[in-house]
Amino acid sequence: MSIEFDFKHEVLLSLGFTFAFGTMFLVSELMYKRYQLNAELTRKFIHISCGCIALLIPIFHPHLATIVALGTVFSILTWLMLRKGQLPSVHAVDRISIGSVLYPLGIVACTIFGLRDNYQICFFIPLTTLVFSDTVAAAVGINTPLKKFKIMGFTKSIGGCLGFFLSSLIIYWGIQMYFLSPLTSSLLIQQGLIFAALTTVVEMLSVNGWDDLSVPTISFAILLAFGF
Repeated sequence: MSIEFDFKHEVLLSLGFTFAFGTMFLVSELMYKRYQLNAELTRKFIHISCGCIALLIPIFHPHLATIVALGTVFSILTWLMLRKGQLPSVHAVDRISIGSVLYPLGIVACTIFGLRDNYQICFFIPLTTLVFSDTVAAAVGINTPLKKFKIMGFTKSIGGCLGFFLSSLIIYWGIQMYFLSPLTSSLLIQQGLIFAALTTVVEMLSVNGWDDLSVPTISFAILLAFGF
């Protein structure tokens, strides 16, 4: 993350990230309109592709102001499109969700969290959990729900919860080991299980797309409780 603000550098980064994110939205619209893919699929495409682009943020060391500005702009734009019924590849789903509006803010939150740890543990674990665990939960919940239940009027499933739990557990362990965590094996296992269990509960209780903000925020809070 840049401490000093280099205007030319930040403008180029802003244009680059805007182009990358915009391209993903154009591709999703193409898949939805020309190839008539279900909006749930194109929505997940956006979720993963834009999340993967966001995971590259540490490579370019943008200033925090740049990320906050981009996240705010994208959040406002998606909110306007949601209100006007535009961007059907993201918004034409059979449920009420403001996840598309909150998702850019979730990325901004992960960026702020990463300041504590030089874009390592406190950046990658919350963001990777946001990007992939939610997708795994949705895929498993649709194809292998096991048993469905209602939370505040929204349908959830045991299969989806298990998918989220296992994926977040693997993410936690994998990233910790990648960054050569000093934790002992027993402590790593214990903390991983606690992290996966708590984030799964948060995801289960977050309806209307609020998990796109609550999951990374609570993930960071758990990491703070662990001493990171």
